[in-house]
Order: sequence, then structure tokens, then C-alpha cells
Amino acid sequence: LVNSMIITSMLNVTKVVAITVFVPAILAMGGNTGMQSSAIAVRGIALGLKKYSKLIGIVFREIRVGACLGVCCGLTAFFCVWGSLLWMHADTGGLNPVALAFAVGAAMFNSMLFASAYGAIVPILLHRMKVDPAVASGPFVTTSNDLSASLIYFLTCLVVLHLL
Repeated sequence: LVNSMIITSMLNVTKVVAITVFVPAILAMGGNTGMQSSAIAVRGIALGLKKYSKLIGIVFREIRVGACLGVCCGLTAFFCVWGSLLWMHADTGGLNPVALAFAVGAAMFNSMLFASAYGAIVPILLHRMKVDPAVASGPFVTTSNDLSASLIYFLTCLVVLHLL
């Protein structure tokens, strides 16, 4: 429901329906990245990495992995979106196809970077609060990443499309 409100409010601001087509891809990749980072952090906790510095090391490693994945997926998204818009002669609502493709690619990178950090931090925080991170991380990470990815995507679109 919250995602629906985000999408509706962004459509009211931008008036460009074409940007909503790419929402599922952004959410899916952010969700996958966040859950993978969460699994790595839970694994570290389960293996007995109780020392805070070692857990923080996991977070920074997952951020680096998320950045690398974000670059690869963001570039792939850019070229796929740009190519498909040109090939299908899609109506972009007057937007430059390169600008729209750049917005999608940049948002993919940003959402994956955020998801990797958030996915690694949540289990550690839950563990410190004496909540089983293996049970509770999934719902927190999934819901938060979906909402965050939507906001990241639409805000990136607003910034990029306004600047270009």
C-alpha cells in the first residue's frame, strides 16, 4: 500500500508514466541484494562472530560487494533500457531515452548499494537487541528495501531527469 502511494505521488509530480515500467526491476534487484547481505550477516552471527569489529567488517564487505554488483547491474540496466527504448520506439513522454536509461541505471546502483548496507546492518542490530536475526531479518529487510528502492528510484528519476 505504501508503495502504491509512493508511485501515485511520483506520477503526480512527474506526469511521466514511462518511469513506472522499471519499478519491478529496481525493487527485485534491491530485494535480492538485501536478502543476500542479510544472509551473510546472519551466517557471521551464527558462526560466533560476536566481536563488534568483525561484524562491522561484514557490513563494509557487503557494501563493497553491493557497490560492485550495483555497477554491473546499473550498467546492464542502462544499456538494456536504452536499447529497448530505441528498438521499440517507445513513448517516453518526451524524455530523452538516454536520460531515462541513465536514471534507471543510477537508481539500480543506488538501490543495490543501500540494500547491501541495510541488509547487513539489520541482523546485527536485531542480534544486539536480543532478537533472533535469522527469523526477524527477512520481513524487516524485504519491506524496508522495497520502500527504500521505490523512493530511491523515483528520487533519482526526479534529479536525473530534471538535470538532463
